[in-house]
Amino acid sequence: MKQKAIKWLKEAAILAVLVVVLSVGVGWWRAPKHAETQPIPQTLRLYDGTTFRFRNDAPLVIHFWGSWCPVCRAEIDTIEKLSKEVPVLTVAVKSGEDAEIAQFMKKHGLDFAVYNDRDGSMAARYGVQVFPSTLIYDASGTLRFSMSGYTTYAGFLARLNMIR
Repeated sequence: MKQKAIKWLKEAAILAVLVVVLSVGVGWWRAPKHAETQPIPQTLRLYDGTTFRFRNDAPLVIHFWGSWCPVCRAEIDTIEKLSKEVPVLTVAVKSGEDAEIAQFMKKHGLDFAVYNDRDGSMAARYGVQVFPSTLIYDASGTLRFSMSGYTTYAGFLARLNMIR
């Protein structure tokens, strides 16, 4: 009985490692492809009428998401928490008019910076095809990480700590 339990635990551990490796591989493969050729937006008018300005004294996270995307909605609290730590610019892709984004933000108690990419042109420029997708730039504006799919808060912090 004990040998069966040990064998089962080994197989479960191997499966867990394979799932993580596969997930990271797919995230890397589906990550935005043109991001390294696109400049960081220096200023953008946000959905709420405020202006986002790039600061060259801290890393920048650009997060592409959609209010229609279930994975994005699952990750949204992580993005909110992260925005309290580092500059985060989110890009709401094909998520409606400014009033609809305002309603979504209010309903979910969110407060991070959102650029309304009504037609998906900004996402296309950066090569984003999967949502959510995230780009992490160092303080000098160099793209350091490009990923797609759900990312944990710890995953974001680990990447940010590598470039600080």
